[in-house]
Amino acid sequence: MDIVSGLVLFCIIGVNLYYLMEIKDLIIPTKKNIGEIISIVIGTMVILSITYFYAKTWIHTMIGVLGAVSLVLTLAGKGITSKGVRSVRGLGNYGNWDKLLEARVSEEKDIRVGFIHKNLNEDIHHYKKEDYDRIISLLREHLSNGIVKIK
Repeated sequence: MDIVSGLVLFCIIGVNLYYLMEIKDLIIPTKKNIGEIISIVIGTMVILSITYFYAKTWIHTMIGVLGAVSLVLTLAGKGITSKGVRSVRGLGNYGNWDKLLEARVSEEKDIRVGFIHKNLNEDIHHYKKEDYDRIISLLREHLSNGIVKIK
């Protein structure tokens, strides 16, 4: 085992553990749409295929498998946590409660919540209809009334 492969393996294990802790902290998960699911399945298949054809040692295989697991955990951790809004945009809570400028909630065929962050990016999440009351109460608990807009 060379040092670079060992460091990469260690980092991917750390990222996966972080994602698992975030999923454990998830209060309301988002409703996954078919596009997200298909993207994750295709991405996972590509990673596993590359691993199967090009892995030369057991550590390369472990890195590939854990990379695929990391991709799945990324989507599974999307939603509202106690710290804020968790998105697929990278490590950490992309929208901590104190970093949100606005939250717009609308009820359509599902619950659509648009979050605008201090860096002026908008992130749109879709939730199940039965989560409406919990979403509203969490937003009102953590955000001021001027920030939460309900349509």
